[in-house]
Formats: sequence, C-alpha cells, structure tokens
Amino acid sequence: MKRMSINKKLKIVLLAISIMTAVIVSGLIYYVVKFPGVEDKKVSLYAYTSNLKTNFNVSFKPNPLYDKPLAENDVYLTAFVDSIKVSSLYDFQGERPADIKGTYDAVVTLEGFTLDNNDKAKTIWKKNFGVVPKTDFQSQDQKLAIAKDIILNLKDYNDFVLKLIDASKVRTSVKLTLFMNVNLDAKTDKGPIDEKYTSTIEFPVTADYFQIVKTQVNNKPGAVERTEKKTLPINKRRVILCSVILGISLVALLFLVLFTVSVQEDPLQKSVKNIFRKHGSRFVALASEIAVGKPEFENKVRTIEDLVLISDELGKPIMYEYKETLHSVTKFYILDGNNWYVLDLKEAVGKNQTPRAWNTVTRESNSSTF
Repeated sequence: MKRMSINKKLKIVLLAISIMTAVIVSGLIYYVVKFPGVEDKKVSLYAYTSNLKTNFNVSFKPNPLYDKPLAENDVYLTAFVDSIKVSSLYDFQGERPADIKGTYDAVVTLEGFTLDNNDKAKTIWKKNFGVVPKTDFQSQDQKLAIAKDIILNLKDYNDFVLKLIDASKVRTSVKLTLFMNVNLDAKTDKGPIDEKYTSTIEFPVTADYFQIVKTQVNNKPGAVERTEKKTLPINKRRVILCSVILGISLVALLFLVLFTVSVQEDPLQKSVKNIFRKHGSRFVALASEIAVGKPEFENKVRTIEDLVLISDELGKPIMYEYKETLHSVTKFYILDGNNWYVLDLKEAVGKNQTPRAWNTVTRESNSSTF
C-alpha cells in the first residue's frame, strides 16, 4: 500500500500534537476515575415538626349590627368590640421519645408610629405588657401539646392610649401586637434541639374600624443532623468525551506512523517562496520570454540581496518570466544595455548548494567582472 507523502516538519508537528493530546487526555481520564470528588451530605438523625397556631374570637357589646361571630379576615367596627379571645396551641412531634423542655410566654406591645414619605412605619413610642409570664414545660415523650387562651380587653388598651395622648399631646397611629413565644430546649438520643417560635396577631386600637392580621408556625420541620462525606459517582459524560478524544488522537498517531512518509520540501520551491515573500513587490512579471538577443556580458549574481542592490544602484527593475506555478520561476534578470545580471536558482540547486539567507547562489560571470 502506497503511503501518503507529507511535509517532514508538518508530520513532526502533527505527531507531537497527537502524542501530547493522548497523554493529557489519558491523565484526565485517570484523574476523573480515581478522584471523582466528594460532597457534604446532611443525614437526619432525629426528625421533628412543630406548630404554633393562633386563632381568635371577637366578642361584641350589645349593638344593632352584629348578631353572630365574623370570619377572621372580616373588618370590625371598634365601637362594637368588647374583647378578643386569642387561643394559641403549640405542639411538638418527634420520631422518638425525648427529654422535651422549654418555656412559653405572651407579650402585648402597643406601638405609636408614623409613616414617612415612602410609607415606611417609623416608631415614635412603644409600651410592652406581659399578659402571660414565662412558664416552664417538660415532657418525656415524643410529643407535646400546650394550649393557652388570652383575653384582650380592647377598652383597657384604648384607655391607655388616650391617657398617653392627653399627657404627651402627641397623636400618632397606634397598633397592638400580641406575641406568643415558645423556646424549645430538648435533648434527644442524637443531640440537643434549640428552637424559638413566635406567632402574632396585630390590629390598630384607635381607629374607627380594624382588621386583625395574624402570623403562625405551620408544620415547621426540623432535624438533628450530621454531616457526612459522600463520594460522588464517576462523571461518565466526561469520561466518554475524554475517551473519544483519546481515540481520535491515537488513530491520528497510528495513521501518521503507518500510512505517511515524510518528505523534505524541494529546495528550489523553498528558495522561490522565500524570495517572493521578501522581495515580491520589487519584481516585474513578463508575459513572454525576453525579446532581445544574447547579451554581450551576462553576470551571474550570488544572492537575491545582490540583485536587489544592483537594481537600486542602476535604477532598473528585476524581471522574471511569468509561470503558471510559482516554483517554476527560476531566473531573475536585470537588463542594462548589453549587460545582464542574472540570478539562476535552478543552477545553484542543481549543484547542491544551499543558499545562505535568502537562497544564496554562486556568482559566475561570462565576463571579466561585475
């Protein structure tokens, strides 16, 4: 089977690229397979859920409007409201029995505020009222439930606000917020639990009417956890991609070794290329042979640099006969009357002389001197 000819330098470059690619990709495959990586994974040792729910029921004074309870999101007329009963329920559910401990309390906060240009509330004054003192709770079970009812007498809080306004001469918007707080401090067989929960109800106390807004904790999950190191699976996509690249580089390497033969670039072609690359702009291409007789003196020049120097000194162009292929151009001329100055590359290469710099050739002369 005839092997493909390829430039020697090009073959060396392609061999080097194929070998380097194969080595690098092999290293990547080894690294991906040997060191797939690890990640931190949290493992639940003891799971639990908590709820802190708050409901309320509004009691009315005798009035001509309300004759039955309203829904929680309805609007209430302040003049007809007597009191608000708030019912809070906290429950804890663990997956195993534990030493469940903690405290709960309730606080009412009256807050006078004003709105800035961006409708953002700015507190002017604040007053706290403890309605349920801090109370301990404990259980040796996997679940716990605590219920507490709180009565908010709206008249008492309105009277406080009116007295404050009368004494300070400062009238602001006022809101009432009831905070129900639970602090959980439990001990399980897998570690401690330390959680804080808060539910609220909030409404204005000096307005002619109001709506009650509440927040609560619904089925909030929690867990005592441990962080473990988990080895990641091998990145198969990366391994496949690297394997394909490795296969291509090995096939290219085998093809270059087995099915190609390196050849040196023809010295004549190399010389012509170099000359045109450096001095091509100074040459004149003739469409036919030089239409003059044989010169009286033909001076053979050694290098293209010598010919360029002569062209500059004489003010004459460097000419050559146009050929279809560049490497077929082997002679360059300067005509100065009966004196010709010639650079013959074919003759120099035929004598196995490697031109120096830009294809230096031996200077021969048919005349005495140049």
